Amino acid sequence: MKKKLTFICLLLFLLAFPTLSFASIFDRLFSSETSHSLTEKRLSEWRSLIADSQNDSEWQKLNRVNRFFNKVRYSADIEQWGEVDYWATPTEFLTSNAGDCEDYAIAKFYTLIAMGINADNLRLTHVTITPSNQAHMVLLVKEEGSGALLTLDNRVNDISAFGLQSDLTPVYSFNNANLWINHTKDQIEKVGSVSQIKKWTQLKQRRQLQTDIIASL
Repeated sequence: MKKKLTFICLLLFLLAFPTLSFASIFDRLFSSETSHSLTEKRLSEWRSLIADSQNDSEWQKLNRVNRFFNKVRYSADIEQWGEVDYWATPTEFLTSNAGDCEDYAIAKFYTLIAMGINADNLRLTHVTITPSNQAHMVLLVKEEGSGALLTLDNRVNDISAFGLQSDLTPVYSFNNANLWINHTKDQIEKVGSVSQIKKWTQLKQRRQLQTDIIASL
């Protein structure tokens, strides 16, 4: 199993970063943080998180997912991936054990869908943090029943109502199908398809390829 996982990790990194040397990829995978035993543990815990959630309430799923991924180390894209802005798949994120705000939000998005949360109730949302005006991404979840938007944020483990967070100003949001411009927290305008976001299209293609490779081994 360990040899197979090692091969999978190397292959995924080679596919994601064809311009990196094999030695560079090997160093990334087998540093103290990404040794194959620790990588196997993280991926196994991820699978268990999903499998064990069948009887969980929505609130339990949201909290478990938020806390699980928030344990991953924060790292800027230029440091972690050698690019100014790179959106990692959940597998890349957990394999490397580091990423930035987009990577946390995307991993939570796909994991909650795998747990049975309605994808229509999830929105990856670019915001600015005030007063610093720093760009950031969070995952917003429309709570069943109340319809309240809840925020899953890599900066904090506690889940808060988005409408009460005065430090976050939404810019745009999207899910697997649609793209919206957020004029305010309450005024949202659909402006087209998510296919307009190139980085999302690229991520989905890599994620599908990685899923197919793992399934075939």
